Amino acid sequence: MVDLLFSLMPHLLNGVALGLLFALLSLGFMLIIGVMEVINLAHGSLFALGAYFAVMLMGQDGGLPFAFMQAYYDLPAIPRYIIALIVAPALVAIVGMGLEICLRLFVFAFGAALAAIAGIVMAPIWGVRPHVGVDAVIPAFVVIVLGGVGSFWGAVSAGLLVGMVVALTAAFLTEWSLLSMYLLLLVVVTFRSRGFAGKASALEA
Repeated sequence: MVDLLFSLMPHLLNGVALGLLFALLSLGFMLIIGVMEVINLAHGSLFALGAYFAVMLMGQDGGLPFAFMQAYYDLPAIPRYIIALIVAPALVAIVGMGLEICLRLFVFAFGAALAAIAGIVMAPIWGVRPHVGVDAVIPAFVVIVLGGVGSFWGAVSAGLLVGMVVALTAAFLTEWSLLSMYLLLLVVVTFRSRGFAGKASALEA
């Protein structure tokens, strides 16, 4: 039993880390849905944009051929990562405000910034590629539905649960790791359509 626990420990830690990242991504998504009543299908693109900005700020040349930037790119990786973690979400927040300039600018911007932070942290895990935003937005939908639309703690708990299920499935059945989150969603909504902490609808009264 002890040996099994020790062998599972890395997977459990990976599950917690992945779950917190899913929760972070979903909270930004849910914030926009809950306050603005808008389903932001561009949320995955904002996630990817945050990752691309981070790569630009972390790279040795960063793709910015400006002589005055060389001193910045000569800094060690950790200070550049910290700077990227601050600057990239701010840049994506500005992009988000621009996208929704005619709607309510700051809620959308904050949600966009949360997506960017998740994108920066996930970039070393998932890599940065053109369709990474699509890969990110689908788990966010799953977490929001599982947790219940509009519930902060529902999203956090659902994110952790999805992360644990994906990580533990990957430990034993790698090819089923991504499918496991959809099976979990199917089981939960079969018995509780509003998710863990969603409010009851008129149909359930």
